[in-house]
Amino acid sequence: LNLGISILYVKPRAAPPSLLAFLDPFTTDVYICTLLVFVLVTIIIYVLARFSPNQWEEPDNCIKDPEEYTNQYNFLNSFWFVLGALMQQGSDVEPLSLCVRFAAGMWFFFALIMIASYTANLAAFLTVETLERPIESVEELAAQDEIWYGAMDQGSTAGFFENSNNDVYQKVWAFMDGIHKSEVMLSGNMEGVEKVEGSNGKYAFFMESASIQYLVERRCKLSQVGGLLDSKGYGIATQKGTPYKALLDNAILKLLEGGTLHRLKVKWWKQKRGGGACDAKGGGGGVSPLGLANVAGVFLVTMIGCAIAGVFAFLEFLYGTKQSAKDSGVTWVEEMRTELKFIFQCHGNTRELRGRDSDSDSNKSGQ
Repeated sequence: LNLGISILYVKPRAAPPSLLAFLDPFTTDVYICTLLVFVLVTIIIYVLARFSPNQWEEPDNCIKDPEEYTNQYNFLNSFWFVLGALMQQGSDVEPLSLCVRFAAGMWFFFALIMIASYTANLAAFLTVETLERPIESVEELAAQDEIWYGAMDQGSTAGFFENSNNDVYQKVWAFMDGIHKSEVMLSGNMEGVEKVEGSNGKYAFFMESASIQYLVERRCKLSQVGGLLDSKGYGIATQKGTPYKALLDNAILKLLEGGTLHRLKVKWWKQKRGGGACDAKGGGGGVSPLGLANVAGVFLVTMIGCAIAGVFAFLEFLYGTKQSAKDSGVTWVEEMRTELKFIFQCHGNTRELRGRDSDSDSNKSGQ
C-alpha cells in the first residue's frame, strides 16, 4: 500500500455563469473569420449584381419601354440580404442573375453549417456546469496568497517540508512557519479536516494520501488535489535476522499479486463504515433547467440593440423633420411639434404631405 503527502481541499464548485455565455460555442478566431467572410460576401454579391446584366430590371412604376433600369442590390440591400441569410430569416431582396444566385447559394451553405454547429455547441455549453478549480497542484498553492494552507504541528508532514531542499516546498514551509503559524498549523488531522470544511475554500491541509482517500469517501465536501508530494509504503517491522521475514515477504507478495490487498482497500475505504456515501449522492444525472443567469447576456444584447435602434430613430426623426420643415416653409420646432403630436396619437397609418398641400394651394391661387 503506497502513500504520500497530498493536499486536502474542498470539492470544485460550479462557476457562476458568464454574462456572455452565448459566445462560448466558438473561439474568437472563428468569430473574426466569420465577420470577415460576411463582409467579403456582401461585397462580392454587390459587385456581381452590378456586373451582371440580368440583375438589372424595369422599375416598379409600370412605365412602358422605360429608359432606366434599377438594381435592387445596392450595398445596403446586399448587406441586409447576407445578414438575413445568416440569421436564417431571409429578406425581400431576391437574386435574378445566375452568378448572384450561385454566390447566394454558397453563402446559404456556409450559414447552414455555422448555425448548426453553433446551436449544437451552445446546448452543450449552457447545460454542462463549469467547475472552479482554484488550485491544481502544490506549485499553484504556493504561488497564490488567497488560500492559506497548513499541516499538523510537529508532525511528520510538517517535518517533510521543513527538511526539504525543494524550492517550492521551502516556500510552503516558510508560509506555514511564518506569522500565521498559529492559525494554519493545527494540533491534529481532524482539526485540519474541520477547518477545510468550514473555511469555504480559503484553507487547504497537507496530510497523508491514505487518510485523504478514506475521508473523501465519507465527507462529500472534501477532495484530494494533485498527486503525491513524496512516496512511501507501509511495512511490517520484524527483529533483525528473524526467520519470519522471508515468509512475511512472500505472503505479502502473494496478496499483492493476487489482488487481495486491492480488494481489501476497496472494501474498507469504499464500502465499509460509510464508504461510498458520496458516490451515492452524486448519482441521478439529469439536466438542470437554465436559469436567468445562463441567458442574461442574450437579454442584455437585445436591450442594447433596441436602445441603439432608438438612437437611430431619434436621429432620423431630427433629420426628417428638418427636411420637412424646409419643404413646408415652417420652423423646425413647429414641424417637430406637429410630428410628435401625430406620433403620440398611436393610431393611423397614413398622414398628409404638408409640402404637397401647400404647393397645390399656391398653384390654385396662381390660376
